[in-house]
Amino acid sequence: MHFKTFSLAVLALAAMSGPAFAGAAEDAFTSFHDFCGAQGDYQGALDKADAAGWKTLPFTSDTMAGVTITDKATRNKVAGAEAMALSVTRGTAGKPGDVIKVATCTVTAKADFSAVAKLAGSWLAIAPATSSSSAVAFHYTPNGAAVSAVAAGGQNAALAGGGYMIMSVVDKGNGLAMIDLVALKR
Repeated sequence: MHFKTFSLAVLALAAMSGPAFAGAAEDAFTSFHDFCGAQGDYQGALDKADAAGWKTLPFTSDTMAGVTITDKATRNKVAGAEAMALSVTRGTAGKPGDVIKVATCTVTAKADFSAVAKLAGSWLAIAPATSSSSAVAFHYTPNGAAVSAVAAGGQNAALAGGGYMIMSVVDKGNGLAMIDLVALKR
């Protein structure tokens, strides 16, 4: 193959894979947005995934230390050669007299981490609480149809009010992005 022809073929492949990868980020985030929302409704996430044709799988995700899980479920969707997974849990943490309800909702997909993180930030419209080259986390409390950032030291007030939400986008390596919501409420 001639170098010029090879270069044009490589450029064409790169151009085709860019939008597809960006499309994967949009698909992953849209699934997270539609199923998990800003507050992590366990049953609502499952109902919406089931209605969208996602298939039930055995639950294989890790659970959080210190949390008693009462319900857990996993769904997946295969689109072309790629798959997305949804894992949800609910349970409690704390001690008698100070029980915290815990719900998690996670979507993992073959998607560009940076694109997914940007979509999450745009949707929440708050600055991340933490950020690195492989993870970004937003801490917030629901505020009507919007959210308000929770600053360091504001977690107890959020727990007692609308709830304390932590949304993370994590680069899991090998092109996998994980969008995870942990919803905590007293």
